Amino acid sequence: MSKYTKEVLTFKAGEDLLKYRRVKIESGTTSDPPEVVYADAGEQGIGVVDKDALDGELVAVRVNTWGGSLEGYAADSFARGATLYGAADGKISDTSSGSAIGIALDAATAAGDIAEWAPFN
Repeated sequence: MSKYTKEVLTFKAGEDLLKYRRVKIESGTTSDPPEVVYADAGEQGIGVVDKDALDGELVAVRVNTWGGSLEGYAADSFARGATLYGAADGKISDTSSGSAIGIALDAATAAGDIAEWAPFN
């Protein structure tokens, strides 16, 4: 792995992953690069997957600390300006679960919408 943070890092998919979903490093991973899996409700993630990847494939992850906004897959509807939290399967939601992860820059009118959000770094 890199010794410094870049805006996009490469990991190994620890399960089938869909773009715009939050991921975390899989606990106990020994692969190089480390495996990532979906960050679930209330869990902190390291970033968002840039494109779909099958289990075992290399996947680009735009890290939370890159300094810009991210796109996220909405678990439900929420308003622009809503405080966001992690939801199941790497989604984002305004339903409180764990620590807040960011602020919605776009509204989501329904589950499955892709919304821009600003992560708390």
